[in-house]
Amino acid sequence: MATPDQHDPGEPPAVHPGLRSIRIAGQGTWRMSREHARSMLPILRGGEAIRWRAVAADALEPGDLVFYGIPASRPRREPADDGGALAGRLAADRLTLSVHRLVRIERSADGTILLRTKGDGRPAPDVEPIPEENLVGVVYAFEREGRLYRLDTPAARRHARRVLAVSRLGAAVYRPAVLADAVLRRLTLRRFDPRPFRALAAGAQAAAQRVLHRLAFRRAHPPESASP
Repeated sequence: MATPDQHDPGEPPAVHPGLRSIRIAGQGTWRMSREHARSMLPILRGGEAIRWRAVAADALEPGDLVFYGIPASRPRREPADDGGALAGRLAADRLTLSVHRLVRIERSADGTILLRTKGDGRPAPDVEPIPEENLVGVVYAFEREGRLYRLDTPAARRHARRVLAVSRLGAAVYRPAVLADAVLRRLTLRRFDPRPFRALAAGAQAAAQRVLHRLAFRRAHPPESASP
């Protein structure tokens, strides 16, 4: 039997209490802040109320917008028992919620489903995959300025695949740009760090996403009146 500090591979991984409480309803809404929406420009700008519903991780498809939580630790300083210097301790009670686009589904050596994600407004995929126990659900619609935009229609799904294709191509260009900047920095003896190739690749990807959004988003997502 596993001790409290060990995980038995035969048992499902522990789920953060915050995630467990959110999942109970099976569906819900969540308000996107401008800070969280920045990585999902241009589709999300901040202030949207996303509508999500629970879904099994292996039922997701590339291009879906996934709603997930990231348990994090934050430093919390408390007085030491002797009343002397402050002792640094970690409180693993913070939970960051986010929405990103699913790039692909992988499986770890122990069979755990891992979700590879990327923000539409970011030049590269997220570094860490999202384990299935951190999945809250899939975003099927969002409200903005009194209008509802559905993401689960056939036209919306086709658009999502186009957005993902642009995102993948942009990420493929961004990787060698990062390498080129590293070589340039080495050749200049690290006197400055301009990162011109990285900026060019990121800017081109962002521009392509904006053009696609302006040309096709409204056609693929005809706005409806948001019900109260």
